[in-house]
Amino acid sequence: MPRLRQEALLAAISEKDANIALLELSASKKKKTQEEVMALKREKDRLVHQLKQQVYRNRKQPQSMNMSSICDADFMTDTGAKYLGSRHDAHMIQVSQLCRRHFNQMLITR
Repeated sequence: MPRLRQEALLAAISEKDANIALLELSASKKKKTQEEVMALKREKDRLVHQLKQQVYRNRKQPQSMNMSSICDADFMTDTGAKYLGSRHDAHMIQVSQLCRRHFNQMLITR
């Protein structure tokens, strides 16, 4: 069901894009046309927001954001909270700044 909703939202966004392009290409500077374009853009933004809410759901369906933090005995050495939805632990470690620093240091010392 969520997949079908995502496809419907994508189709509606594409339709709004096509209508916006058509109105903008008509080269009409009428105030009514400009207002229609602005209304279509607002509607498209609303649909994009809905799509993002659908996409960023974890396996149990509520919206979530992954947050990771690594600390040593004294203080936190790395934190990150940039991935919405469900992500595997290994992915979160691979994209962390700490992992990048570690691998860069290994490449330099070789």
